[in-house]
Amino acid sequence: MEIYNRNLYTVLGQKFPDSNAIAAPSPKPSPPRNPSHTTTMMKHTTGRLSEFEKGEIIALHNSNHSLMEIETKVNRSRSTIHDFLSRYHERGHIENTPAPGRGKILTPQDRRRLVRETKKDRRQPLRELRNLVAPHCSIRTVKRALAEEDIKKWQAKKKSAFDKKAC
Repeated sequence: MEIYNRNLYTVLGQKFPDSNAIAAPSPKPSPPRNPSHTTTMMKHTTGRLSEFEKGEIIALHNSNHSLMEIETKVNRSRSTIHDFLSRYHERGHIENTPAPGRGKILTPQDRRRLVRETKKDRRQPLRELRNLVAPHCSIRTVKRALAEEDIKKWQAKKKSAFDKKAC
């Protein structure tokens, strides 16, 4: 379908066609929709809205499309679209709010390094390990992180199956 009138909306740097633009007639009429097919059609998209989807929803909403029309074009549920639009009008921006709760002191990179240094020398004191890997946290945090990784700090080194004294 070609658009005669090239009026485009620009939202978040992306262009969308104007709903009031005059569309050229299609060469063949489309077959009628099967009502049973539309009722069984499932929405497969889950998770957070992408920046593109947010811009598309705003553009379609600004061009006076109904929630049902936006739902079919974006392939998201009507409640998701409604909730996003109400948050957008309330806040005035499309950014997500940060997740609640206190942030982690040790980053995943700190945790990996902590495990690696611990496996190098299991007899190294926690204080030295903390000073080496993450001086910004407490010794208790280091101990807790090692416990979460199933590492017992003072675990004995594995002995060889063929020990000379055992023979």
